[in-house]
Formats: sequence, structure tokens, C-alpha cells
Amino acid sequence: MTSKRPRGLLISPYHARSHAIWAREFELLVDFIDWRQISLPPRFFSWRVRGNPLALVYEPEFSNAFNEIDLLVVTSMTDLATLRGLCRDLHHVPCVYYFHENQFAYPENVATKSTGNLEAKMVSLYGALCADHVVFNSLFNRDTFLRGASEMLAKFPDHSPQNCIDAIVPKCSVIPVALPHELEKYSSEQMSQGLRQPTERALKVAWNHRWEYDKRPEQLVQIIKLAKQQDLNCQFFIFGQSFREIPEDFVQLQERFPKYVAHMGHLAESEAYYRALSACDIVLSTAAHDFQGLSILEGMRCGCVPVVPDRLAYREYVPEDYRYQSNLQDQATEARAVVAMLTQRLLELRSGALGNPPAVPQTDRSALKLRYEELCRRLLVDSH
Repeated sequence: MTSKRPRGLLISPYHARSHAIWAREFELLVDFIDWRQISLPPRFFSWRVRGNPLALVYEPEFSNAFNEIDLLVVTSMTDLATLRGLCRDLHHVPCVYYFHENQFAYPENVATKSTGNLEAKMVSLYGALCADHVVFNSLFNRDTFLRGASEMLAKFPDHSPQNCIDAIVPKCSVIPVALPHELEKYSSEQMSQGLRQPTERALKVAWNHRWEYDKRPEQLVQIIKLAKQQDLNCQFFIFGQSFREIPEDFVQLQERFPKYVAHMGHLAESEAYYRALSACDIVLSTAAHDFQGLSILEGMRCGCVPVVPDRLAYREYVPEDYRYQSNLQDQATEARAVVAMLTQRLLELRSGALGNPPAVPQTDRSALKLRYEELCRRLLVDSH
């Protein structure tokens, strides 16, 4: 018997870790659709973003991917306007365009003399215009995209159609990336343990981000230096993936501060990573860029109390008492604010007052399932 279930195609042409988590969990949540997924490796950013339609349409391994599908879901790394132009099979297939991030609010890399990624910005603007629905993972992401696109259009030397932004706004939603379903186990374990008992041990601080410039690893170096100067009884557990460009100070951290850096290295296996994260007290961010903050949310789900800057998407789900004063222009001032908050958390640990992290209703799995399913069902109905 022929299946009556809708057929969906999900495309992730720059399949970084957060994109892979989103794609997997999206398919698990929207389980009334039969999904096929196409992904490309997360490298050669500019080439990948501008060239992915050529690979998707003309490489033989993807030649039948667009036949007889009912719904298309793509990330904002997809050059959707070009893809739809090249592939006639997609002209009448409803499409969801998902933004994990946007280049308008992505910090420039001074070391590589980034020029602002105009090509990637235009790709995402065209994609948002030709999609049937646009989804962002946070309000911060949505607002910075719309504002940044409007400011870019204002720079056009002539023929600047500001009204195209008005065409995008009505079809926007904010639906976060669902956390990995494996985390449910660690969340249950942490909640069953209740409050931490009073202890004289070191405060365990996790920094679980990519070792790249936008996560500001150099700022973590400043924090560890200051913690040592103040003889703060804490240990840092540095997780996250490393890449080719790593600040020299960061590479040498464990050698220079063996008492303070208890772990340094990526834990690729999820079980080991989540277990290690669950053993920490604090999850710390120093980021200049986080459009949702999946690493912080993972830490919170594993029982870690957040210590994050008062900026970015953190303001949407981390209460003020857990946010330190933001100061991107003054590393020393911001480092002092972090160490002051860690000092307070250490006192709470010693007295037994360091409680569980705040709840984040936005990531409730059943609520996300309802929202994603409702969106997909509506687009399927509207297309007939």
C-alpha cells in the first residue's frame, strides 16, 4: 500500500553541530512527516553559502532529492532563491526557512579582516523573501536580522526597496532549537538530587563553547588569570570543539594554570560530554555571539547554574541575577564582573545555597512539538 504520509525534505548545507542537533530533533518532533535529509560539511563558509544550490541541483547523489516532496525545510545557510530558480520541482512546494544565526549581528573577525559577509547577508535576505515561512531561534536573532537588513538596504546607492522588509515580518515566527533528547535523562537525575550539599571543595565551572573568536576564548584567559590572582577556589572545565585558529594563550592554558584548568579538550561522545557537564556547578559564557545559546542551555539542563553576560539572546531566558555586566570594550572590567559572580556562587556552594538553574519554558519539548507540527500542518494545508 502506498504511504499517505506527507514527504518532507530538510536541507542543511552548513551542517555545524547546532544545525545537526536542530535537524535531528526537528525530524523527531515533526514525526507525522516522512523526512529525507541532505547535509553538506561545515567548511569553506563563503563558498558553501553561495555555491550550495549548484551542489544540490547538479551533483548526481542529490538528483532525485526534489521529486515528489510536500514540504521543504532549509536553514538560512541555503541559497533558497537560487535553489528554487534552478529547480522547477520546488516552485510550488511550501518552504520553511530556519535561522540559527544571521550575519548582520555576527561579530567581525579582526584577525582575518572580515569585511562583513555581504554575499551571505544578501543570500539570507533573498531566502527570507522567497520562503513561505521564516523561523528564528530567538527574538534577538529575529530583531537583529530585520534591523540589519533594513540598515543594509539603506546603504544602497539607489533603488533601495525598504518595503521588502515589510513583506518578511508577517511570516516570521520564533521557535527555539529543541535540546538533544538525550538530555532528558540528565535533567531528571539533577532534579532528583535537589540542592547541593554544603562543601569546601572547589567550584566547578564549565566553559563549553567552540574555540573560536566569536566565543571570546581570550576573555576566558583573563578570567582564569584573575581567579588565580584572587586565589579563588575554583576549577575550569573547558569543553567544545577546537579549530585551526586558536589563540596561543588559550592553547597553553592548562600548562600555565594546572591548578585551575581541570579539563581541556573536546568530548566528542555525547554520553561522556553530558556526564562531565552534569558534574559541574556553573556553565559560563564569554561570547560575543549567541543567537540562542545551545551550550548554555545544555549546561542548565544538566544542572549547571548559568553565569552569562547581559547581552545577546541570554536576556530572553536567563534571569538578571545570573547575568554579569556586559563590557565588550573592556576585558579587564568584564573579567572582574565574572569573578565577582563566581565568588558569590562559591559562597553559596559552601553554605548549601547554590540551587538548581532557573527553568527555561521556551525549551519545553512538548510545547516545541506542538508549535513545529502546527506550522508544518498549516503550510501543507495552505499549499493545496
